[in-house]
Amino acid sequence: MGFGAMYNQEFFGPYLVPLVNLDWKISERWSIVGLFPVYGKIKYKVNERLTAGWSHFGLITTYKLGDLAYQGDYIERKSIDESLFARYQLFGNIFLEGRFGYALGRSYAQYEADQKVDFSLPLVGFGDNRIQKNVSFHEGLIASVRFIYNVPIENNKK
Repeated sequence: MGFGAMYNQEFFGPYLVPLVNLDWKISERWSIVGLFPVYGKIKYKVNERLTAGWSHFGLITTYKLGDLAYQGDYIERKSIDESLFARYQLFGNIFLEGRFGYALGRSYAQYEADQKVDFSLPLVGFGDNRIQKNVSFHEGLIASVRFIYNVPIENNKK
């Protein structure tokens, strides 16, 4: 277990996230891994090739809109994605992973470039007087299937 913080200067202003790094093998089959509150998994090892469990991903990010029509506006993406997952080792370091779940508090809000918050923590903004320029997205179901290549990292500690 480790502790830390992430500071980022997003387009909306300063953003500080306290972090807990967890890599806990509870038993031969159960483990919890992640950098909370950003991402994490509770994993159950079904067999040598198949792992299943619960996945969490929650992060606020911003993206600059570069088109002249938007005059430098930005999009703020917020979502807390909670899902069940299954990850299957196809061969070597190649995996197939499927997820099905729900996106909580999902929004893609557009703001003018000069609209900022004074300071922000996860789920809390201070001095937020911004005016959203678009129609909000809403919570909803999420699903994904992806191929993953795990890069092997050797540990040469003796």
